[in-house]
Amino acid sequence: GALLDGVPHTRGPRISGAANRPELRQRLETTGAPIIRYQGPTGIAGVLLDACTRRDLPYISLWGHCPHYLQGMVNPRVTLALLESLLQWVPLPVDLGELHSAAALFQSELNQIITQEPRREQYIAQLEQAYDEGGRPSGSMPSPEELMRDLEDFLRRRKPGPQG
Repeated sequence: GALLDGVPHTRGPRISGAANRPELRQRLETTGAPIIRYQGPTGIAGVLLDACTRRDLPYISLWGHCPHYLQGMVNPRVTLALLESLLQWVPLPVDLGELHSAAALFQSELNQIITQEPRREQYIAQLEQAYDEGGRPSGSMPSPEELMRDLEDFLRRRKPGPQG
């Protein structure tokens, strides 16, 4: 799954997880996915995890932390991080080459958009500092709608690549 968080797009995506067995929780932490202890409203994932617990079935749940200012977008960087984390648990022969390319293109285009507005750059710098220090950003957040509008405008103006 994914969740919106105060993380910058300029850092590697955070992956966290949940598990209902001590040995699975320990393995999550050793693979770099800290345990989340969320309690509150939930969706289908919570329903499935509750059903596993009631039937005494082991589970793990992986969550990618997406930059809150990119809500409503497919984020190939977080998708890639989630798949790489999943492949530590379920070793499958998966070619992630196209996803690596999509993630790099996404990052490049997003960086171009961010650098066009000093206010956005300043906010991203605050997120980076908080991320690097392991805390939460302070100050006001720019409007996700404004950033999304700018990103959509940028992508419309972009010349089509070799694949269209």
